[in-house]
Amino acid sequence: MSDTPRWTVPLSPELERSCARAQALAAERRAGANATDFLLALIDDPDCVAVFEACAVDRAVLRTTLEALAQRPQGAVPTTGFMPIVERTRAHMFSAGRNEAVTGAHTLAAVMMLPGTSGATALHQHGLTRFDALRFIAHGLRKGETAPDEGDTRNATMLAVKLRNDDYTPMEFVVAVLERFFDRDRESAARIMLSVHETGAGTCGAYPAVIARAKATDVAAFAREHEHPLCCVVAAETSS
Repeated sequence: MSDTPRWTVPLSPELERSCARAQALAAERRAGANATDFLLALIDDPDCVAVFEACAVDRAVLRTTLEALAQRPQGAVPTTGFMPIVERTRAHMFSAGRNEAVTGAHTLAAVMMLPGTSGATALHQHGLTRFDALRFIAHGLRKGETAPDEGDTRNATMLAVKLRNDDYTPMEFVVAVLERFFDRDRESAARIMLSVHETGAGTCGAYPAVIARAKATDVAAFAREHEHPLCCVVAAETSS
């Protein structure tokens, strides 16, 4: 297998600058740039700033923690370069069929998807959980915010329950949700999952309003438990 990636997903100009900043920070320490330098650079990346603000992370306090981590003696700080994180993100975007530029937020998501690493641990300690970060990156939902209803559901007696697509929730998990919460058999669940993946959303079924909202709440809790950003919403049922 070639060492040269075959994908051609570009980096955003902001992320290019963040990568250069990480290299500069490492040069100041006369060391190779590692993940800690990268996170320090991402603190000021505009796309990451939006994530930090949406998840109520104090960037100044986080910066202090990461600066202290970066100054620890060699051997106490992971020396792995940060470019594998960037390349892993590009590969993920490519496999998801995305052609838009990789942003700092996308690479931040990649760090959050590596639990147990020093970077993910530091972010988690400062209030940035994988669930909250990915929900904002994938769906624009701020910490503690629920997805709004689709259409006018105020007086509806029957509501459709829908799943929205994202680039982080495993397909197998979506199938499991459909089987567990919507009583779908394997074949039906797989068909709805593919609809979600290919069209951006899929309808799980239509239910009395109280039951529909309860199902959406249960799915959200299940997704949070497993740290997947799967978004479940209720929508006004439209007649065909």
